[in-house]
Amino acid sequence: MPTPHTRLLALAGAAPDSLLVVAREALADGETERMSALLALLTDEVPRVPDFAPAAPAETDAAVVEALAHLPVTACWVALRDARDPVHLVRTAAAADLPAVTAAVQRALESAGESVPRVEVFGPSTPLPDYHEAALLAATLLWSDTIAHDLITEVDERQHLLDYLGDEAVDPVPAPMATLTHLDRHRSAPAPAPLSQAS
Repeated sequence: MPTPHTRLLALAGAAPDSLLVVAREALADGETERMSALLALLTDEVPRVPDFAPAAPAETDAAVVEALAHLPVTACWVALRDARDPVHLVRTAAAADLPAVTAAVQRALESAGESVPRVEVFGPSTPLPDYHEAALLAATLLWSDTIAHDLITEVDERQHLLDYLGDEAVDPVPAPMATLTHLDRHRSAPAPAPLSQAS
């Protein structure tokens, strides 16, 4: 049976982003009357599946990662919708309060300067609409609790490492393309040896 949270998930790609932000805040705050009124405005909208692509690094990434460290989440991805809008997709632990996690990540993005945070939060068994499946297929991993090494969230640092690893003049043996792809797509630091040589 759909919950208020999953009903809002189903409206991603249909309802205006700004209204979804307000509705999710109301849900997290327990404002049931306000939430019901907003849902009544949104339920006639027809979802669409936009074009998604991997997202380039952004200054807001560090704020999101910092917030995730204090939340019951297992992974976070970010995708670029219609070549313009970043969408953060957050997978929680099984017992997490999904509306509360949504509101926390929204607030982190707003504090970092994102005027309309697009945050989609789901649990390990949450049925996902086509919108979210398409976004995940294109998304870049931003944070995961299974990665032992640090993720590169600073834009300049990540670009410096990419430039270093892609420079064949640094070493007689060029860095493996897999390392470049992993850093570029997943933002995780490669093996310590090459990193210790970068300056």
